[in-house]
Amino acid sequence: MYGFINVGVDRSCLRVGGTNVGREIRPRSGRGVSVRRSDLVRLNFEGNPPAPPGGFYDEGEWDEFDADGDGSWDWDLLALYGKLLAKSPLRTKMITGGILTALADYAAQWLAMKEDPEKDLDFRRLASLTMWFTIVGTPLLHGWFGFLERIFPGIVALKALKQVAADQLLWAVFFNAQLMFGMTFLETFDAKAALKKVNDQIASVLVANWKLWPLAQFVNFSVVPLNYRVLFANVVAFVWTLIFTTISHEEH
Repeated sequence: MYGFINVGVDRSCLRVGGTNVGREIRPRSGRGVSVRRSDLVRLNFEGNPPAPPGGFYDEGEWDEFDADGDGSWDWDLLALYGKLLAKSPLRTKMITGGILTALADYAAQWLAMKEDPEKDLDFRRLASLTMWFTIVGTPLLHGWFGFLERIFPGIVALKALKQVAADQLLWAVFFNAQLMFGMTFLETFDAKAALKKVNDQIASVLVANWKLWPLAQFVNFSVVPLNYRVLFANVVAFVWTLIFTTISHEEH
């Protein structure tokens, strides 16, 4: 959606810090538009960070996002992630999830190679897990966290407990099974072998899952803002991937 907003024109009723700003700003695809503090305005159409009533920031509010006082957005990693998340939520989560998954599986294989020097890095395994988690796993998590937020209203602690129960008793079984199936299928292109692996190893995976994820997800659901929950889960999943890939590649 393209269009012009005449900042400072009477009909727009946009004034910042008591000063009219006489320039036109074209929103890009209806998303956030940033200008420098010399223009005394920041407009944001998707709420990251959320725009205050009236759609503008005064200088004091802008300072929250411009800690060094240079008049521009601070490009630290979390701020950069938030800005990318506002522009393209799912794509940003898919990219970060893929990177962290690849690093985690590489670390798991590196540790295995340290114990057994005869082992080599399995690029197909790494690529299979990374591809499946990025294309399938991350969109599933994105939708699941939003779904949990909608169906469980109420007091934060009680709400988080309900979300953890649903996540660990229902979702964990499905998510780990589909991840193991997808990774194995991309490695072997054999659906029967992938199903057999799920059948043989899902119990071991779930026991390990329940030692790590319930507490991590309680923190995630009770403390972390919704837009950052996939990122938090991806960080915890760095440790989980070390466990998951080790179990799923055990010889039986």
